[in-house]
Amino acid sequence: MAEEMNQKLNSSENRKNKIIQNVAKILCVIIAFGLWIYVMMVESPEYEETFRNIPVNLIKTEALDQYDLAVYSGYGTVIDVKLAGKKSILSKVTPSDIVVTADVSKTEMTADSHAIKASINVPSGCKIIGGDSVYITVYFDESSQKTVSLSERRNNTNLSDGAFVGTIEWPFEKVTVTGAGTVLNRIEKAVVDIDMSGISRTTTITQTITLLDANDNVIESPYLDYYPKEVTLTIPINKTVTVPLDAYFKYGFLGYDNTEVIISPGSVDITGDADIINKGNLVESLEIDEKLDFSGNRCDKSVQLRFVDNVSVSTTSAQVTAIIDNSIRTRKITVFEENIRDVGANPGVKYSYSKDPVTVTLMGSMDALAALSASDINIVLDLSPYFGNNKGTVMVTGTIEINSDFSGQIIEVGSYNIPVTFTEPGS
Repeated sequence: MAEEMNQKLNSSENRKNKIIQNVAKILCVIIAFGLWIYVMMVESPEYEETFRNIPVNLIKTEALDQYDLAVYSGYGTVIDVKLAGKKSILSKVTPSDIVVTADVSKTEMTADSHAIKASINVPSGCKIIGGDSVYITVYFDESSQKTVSLSERRNNTNLSDGAFVGTIEWPFEKVTVTGAGTVLNRIEKAVVDIDMSGISRTTTITQTITLLDANDNVIESPYLDYYPKEVTLTIPINKTVTVPLDAYFKYGFLGYDNTEVIISPGSVDITGDADIINKGNLVESLEIDEKLDFSGNRCDKSVQLRFVDNVSVSTTSAQVTAIIDNSIRTRKITVFEENIRDVGANPGVKYSYSKDPVTVTLMGSMDALAALSASDINIVLDLSPYFGNNKGTVMVTGTIEINSDFSGQIIEVGSYNIPVTFTEPGS
């Protein structure tokens, strides 16, 4: 029994020792890996890396101005830079951390090619392998100036809902370019690209101006200077709609149920800003005055159309013809002195007016007209607008009053003016 217990204790002790040994091995591996990382990342001085296509920036190009020179070529030159250093440092370096410049003022000022030394600046802790004596070729040319026409290129011009681009007003028509003559000779025009997609209303935009050669290739160079470089434009978005013309009766006595109305032309084309067009109510309805516009049963008149502001139209006038059917007739009735009166005369105003009979023309249904007599009609003169300073004879328009059960079915045709003479008080 004791022997069996001792065997179990020994077996348990052996397992513990094996676990400790395994843990120790794992720790050794981790420590060794950490030491390797440390050596590779921190202590190793021999790590190298090549950074490719580092751009060379030309500096002090303004020194060429006093010699009437300009850089012709050299823009876009790139070089490869090989650096050495600790991996912990190089692993953090990016191409933008390496600055390469070439000072064009430190060479002969002639229109020719020049080998200019490039200066390479790298982050602290890095060393340039192969040295920093790198030369690039830069070409100088005689500086010149050129003026080119400005034009536009429109894209996606199929606008929705019948809208279209109106006339664009340009603030200027020319662009002045300064730079190397060799480059200037290639420039044929300046353009503004206008993308109409998404534009549904008049919009103001600011666009960059692009220089192009004869084949519409873009000419880019940091050593070209041109003015202006951008333009602010208002893009007018217009629409044209055809609007039917309609008419209404001023007093509502006549209507389309008893009067045929013909308007020529029957519609008008209206063009304007899309926002204005979309609001509607572009042209006023034509008015037909039942009292003044008819001769017998017919109205013929030319009407000037009235539109909202800031639109253009296909016509500015229309011919209106209105013909009353047989359900409406006219009748002439003479009104005598006893049915002519005045109202509203101001105190102290002395006046007199003619009491001669007046013949009025009435329009209405046959039954309504037949039921009328002369005694049913009054002519009333409103003298309230006239005061003591009014002298002489004034034509005052009389109001026709109809005292009949059919008064709502009758309207007078024409205007009836009666001469009223104002005199000095006491004269």
